[in-house]
This record gives sequence, C-alpha cells and structure tokens, in this order.
Amino acid sequence: MSGEGQLVIGDLGVARLATRGWQPSAVGGLTLGADPVAYAVAAAAHRAGIAIDAFTVRKQPKQHGTAGRVEGCFAAGSAVVIVGAAELYGSELEFEEE
Repeated sequence: MSGEGQLVIGDLGVARLATRGWQPSAVGGLTLGADPVAYAVAAAAHRAGIAIDAFTVRKQPKQHGTAGRVEGCFAAGSAVVIVGAAELYGSELEFEEE
C-alpha cells in the first residue's frame, strides 16, 4: 500500500469506528491481509489523539520466540476490531478463544 493509501485507509477506518460508536483498544486480523489496514488505522488514531494499537494473527504459531499466534499490545478481554481481506473474497473468519 502506498503512503497516500495508508493515510486514506487509516483516516477512513478511524472515521468508521467513530460513526459506529466503537472504541476498541486494538485493531488487527489475519496476517498479511490485515496488517497494512491495522497499522494505518492505528497510526491515524494516534494522529487524532485516540489510543488504538494494532495486532496480528498468524494462521500457525511461530516456531520460535513466544510461539504465539496473536501478537500485539492488548490484554485479555480488550475490545478489538477485526479487519482483513476476507470481506473482499467472501470467506469466513473463524476464531477460537485461547
């Protein structure tokens, strides 16, 4: 995504969250599709003085480091918004509580 695209997507994402009245502590989804959107929204939120961080979800746990599937700055029970490319392809997102 271009720098201009990141600015546009980020600002639109923050505006959409405000329109819906959502106040998540983080935004993210399945890597690689969600990453640029989540980072753009987190950056736009920061510019607007809103605290929203980004997170990433892997299909498989890493084989090193924390070996986690979810990486980001939030605690269990935090309000989050899931973003990604699934909407574009009509696929379903499935999540298990871990």
